[in-house]
Amino acid sequence: MIESTLEALLASTRLKSAFYFSVAAGAPWATLTPHMRNIGTLVMPNAQTVLPFHIMLDGEAWCWRADDPDQKRSFRTGDILLLPRGCDHIIASGREPDVVPEPDTDVYRKAEESRAPCTYVDLGGDGPKANFVCGYFGLPRQSFHPLLEALPDLMILSPSPDKWALLRQLVEIATRQQSDRETGGKLVVSRLAETMFVDAVHQHVLADESGHGTNWLAALQDRHVGAALKALHGAPQKAWTAEQLARQSGLSRSAFMERFARLVGLPPMQYLKNWRLQLEANLLAESDLPIKQVADHCGYGAETSFHRAFKQQTGMTPGAWRRLHQD
Repeated sequence: MIESTLEALLASTRLKSAFYFSVAAGAPWATLTPHMRNIGTLVMPNAQTVLPFHIMLDGEAWCWRADDPDQKRSFRTGDILLLPRGCDHIIASGREPDVVPEPDTDVYRKAEESRAPCTYVDLGGDGPKANFVCGYFGLPRQSFHPLLEALPDLMILSPSPDKWALLRQLVEIATRQQSDRETGGKLVVSRLAETMFVDAVHQHVLADESGHGTNWLAALQDRHVGAALKALHGAPQKAWTAEQLARQSGLSRSAFMERFARLVGLPPMQYLKNWRLQLEANLLAESDLPIKQVADHCGYGAETSFHRAFKQQTGMTPGAWRRLHQD
């Protein structure tokens, strides 16, 4: 049940682009990445949500959220550091760096303006070396990804040896293409980022079997709410009612409504509305289906209802959305 619902959500993920810094650091060194609310529009101007990540190719370091220095984590060869909510964070050669330089936002602007898929950075002293890459996931506007809110602020993931070997090879291919000013280099980077993001989230979710808390992951692992999520993700075009979803969950209507809203953070009908919007936006941006067929596919009985609902949630007509995202 968990895997099928998770796959449906991850399949809707659309990462518009990603770019890398390739960092060669000699101890002692430290670097501060600002919060994405401060640099997100610099690195990915058209994204609604920007998520930074780092891959340690060789060496080791320490990392922590800038506002939580007591929670330091080791970051070693083969690890992926992911910040699902884009918080400002520090990576350093030691647990207690003498100085953490203030970030230069022009570095991010210049990297975004460059057509090269990778910008090289050297920092630090003559001590033990660490080599890592930095990148950014960009989720498009009107993305609905409740899973992101369920993930921790800072994640360190360790791919299996087979996956790490492939990931490292792809990273090296991408970084070697710095001189490739055509779209091929950035396409490699984008595909690599998307694959890594989906795999990292999948690994984390399936490894976390606690089911505690109030978030989408806890809801997914809940026997009752998880059954309802599986049903509506499996058939979003169906004219679901709260009563039908309650039957899927095995609870009374009132118990289901309370449990769903408490765990997910939204009433079930609002959740379904948001999920349909995600599917609609993807179809409009990525296909040439007539708008009526998009409306039918997402469960609207009439094209006029679809137009009205889509504009109410996005501020744009379906046609205007398509023109904007297919240009």
